[in-house]
Amino acid sequence: MSKEKVSKVFGIGLNKTGTTTLGRCLKILGYKKHLSHSEDFAKLYYEGRISELINIAKKYDSFEDWPWPLMYKELAVNFPDAKFILTLRKSDSVWLKSLITHSYKLPPEENYHEMIYGYKYTMGHKKYHLDFYNKHNEEVIEYFKDQPERLLVLCWENDDGWREICDFLGMKIPSKPFPNVGATKDWTVSKTRMLHNLLLAVKGTVARNQLNK
Repeated sequence: MSKEKVSKVFGIGLNKTGTTTLGRCLKILGYKKHLSHSEDFAKLYYEGRISELINIAKKYDSFEDWPWPLMYKELAVNFPDAKFILTLRKSDSVWLKSLITHSYKLPPEENYHEMIYGYKYTMGHKKYHLDFYNKHNEEVIEYFKDQPERLLVLCWENDDGWREICDFLGMKIPSKPFPNVGATKDWTVSKTRMLHNLLLAVKGTVARNQLNK
């Protein structure tokens, strides 16, 4: 028999770790009030408006993508009954490749990776992004080491799925097939489009530098 449903579940894996799949899973499991990535909410985080984000989180029951992975500590304190799911890729290099593909498909005005990572695009900053990924995952696991019942670490590429999620949340495995969505193969980016977006980013940087002189 299923236990009482966990009140809130936060996905705290970085983007391109299967967060869309996690969101779909949580919706299937009955977490209908779901929040995914939001540039506006990410801006609130970087403006230090944490209390506003906590108030927003009170109105929903499941979350994934930005800004929630950035504020897992504040969420853990403010929602002591909540549980957290850290999604990973099978290796940091696989994650980086997926991030590169995703970022290069976005024109500069739609790409807010700079707000998160410090750079819009990964060119010339691969080690930095790999360090960011590994540091985040290590720090999350370290933070919850004394509360292991609150954290589940998943990797879809290692065949994690319904059983792991449902055992963690104390729920029955649904009859619906496990949803694998948002895979990198779905993001087809031509070299021409990549170069176009990069050129736009460079032009924007040059223009800003001229204004700041």
